[in-house]
Amino acid sequence: MNKIIFFYSLIFLISLILCKEPYPSEKDVLLIDENNFGFALREFKYILILFYSADDPNCQEFIPEYEKIASTLKKDNYVLAKIDSDKSPQIIRHFNVQIFPSIMLLKKTSPIDYKGEKKQEQIISWLKEQTKKEYKILGTKEELEEFKKQHDLCLIFFGKDDNNKIRNEIDRAERKMDDMPMGMVNSEELIKENAKSEDKKEYFILFTKFDEQKYYLHDLKSEKIIDFYNLYSTPKVIDFAAQTSPVLFNKRFPSLVFFTSKKIKNWDESKELLTKLWPKVNKKVKLFRANYDEGMSVKLSEFCGVKDENIPKIFIVDPISENPFKYEFKGEINEENLVKFVDDWENKKLKPFLRSEPVPDPEDNDGDVYIVVGKTFKKEVLDNDKDVLMYFYAPWCKHCKEFYPNYEKLARKLKAKNHNLIMAKMDATENDIEYYPINKYPTIKFYPGNAKNKEPLHFNNRQTIVELLDFIKSKAYHKINDEDYDTKKDVLEIVHEETDL
Repeated sequence: MNKIIFFYSLIFLISLILCKEPYPSEKDVLLIDENNFGFALREFKYILILFYSADDPNCQEFIPEYEKIASTLKKDNYVLAKIDSDKSPQIIRHFNVQIFPSIMLLKKTSPIDYKGEKKQEQIISWLKEQTKKEYKILGTKEELEEFKKQHDLCLIFFGKDDNNKIRNEIDRAERKMDDMPMGMVNSEELIKENAKSEDKKEYFILFTKFDEQKYYLHDLKSEKIIDFYNLYSTPKVIDFAAQTSPVLFNKRFPSLVFFTSKKIKNWDESKELLTKLWPKVNKKVKLFRANYDEGMSVKLSEFCGVKDENIPKIFIVDPISENPFKYEFKGEINEENLVKFVDDWENKKLKPFLRSEPVPDPEDNDGDVYIVVGKTFKKEVLDNDKDVLMYFYAPWCKHCKEFYPNYEKLARKLKAKNHNLIMAKMDATENDIEYYPINKYPTIKFYPGNAKNKEPLHFNNRQTIVELLDFIKSKAYHKINDEDYDTKKDVLEIVHEETDL
């Protein structure tokens, strides 16, 4: 397996939450770091990356030139990014970058070093040469049929393109599309033979083997080519798996997911129903069938809160928002109801589905660390003026298990003298909160009593328990007095046993 793919595949498989705009930018240059690099690899087919050191004079001198290159190439859909070596040491080590500034093209996730002069004209010329797409010229019917036979999916242009106008549109579109075999047919006989009508002299046909279909496109602008490809380049009904999950989470297509199981009769029936549904909703959502207890579908099932006892189950998963929303279908599963479900979602008539564990009984929730679930989050955390420290964890997370005993000890010491402070926890694998995604474990957020309408304060989970105490004391609305809480004395026990996250 490619080393880069291996390096980041675990992140992709575990995390089903993507940000809407995970890449801040400066003057058309994306800012990539260790938090969003794995996502960028999968979202963009080509990325030109500048590795730089903020303190290096050569880097400071070159960055404005690099920004001009990004602005020049923006219209052609090229993606340029930069990585600060001081903030992303793992990436620097992984690519063995030793000289700054350095430029590298990640092409299909494979790195290609740029070794030429760091001048705009040379870099642009090199980049265009490296990303040039080869098109198969198909001059005879036999060549056309052989090309179609060789590929499960292929896009072929039928028409004359003497001034390369169409070729340029295809080039722009291709940078936002997966690798796909492309061909060109300029034989007048073949153009007429394959046309839908006599008056169409230029058109695309997308040939697919999976549904034995061919789809026509007559609007030849790059944005229309991309939309056309996105709409028809997948099967009508997609079986959810590691190989197909990027359709939902990388390309961020809103999708209707039918959770069922191969163990029950409904498995075959679900595909028949979704196939009938496709013509009525195909421009709104992708259609997935998920064997909920197998492979990648297990993670998606957990993400949607699907349990053994409630399958078959249907959700719309919308990964475009910052916190991917899920919409639960309720009612009898039939074509008419599902069309209405999609229409209601499209017209924003549905409320997002939030997972929640059962509300704990009061007698079971009187420990040093208060238990919060999805249903009680707003009431217990936001709708009061108490200072609340939230510990979001995953039961399987090693770091969570190592840090939690000290978190609990600190809660025990603080609870006795600080009645306006709540130290709480939530299993983020079983509960959702509407306001932002929790995609790292543990995540520690602080909600001061006088700022519940603002973004919570984030505590760096690589810091120590003593630093957490100092953080609380400095940010709390209800003051924690030093005379009531002797840091050196009362935390000595915790410091002695402390394990960093």
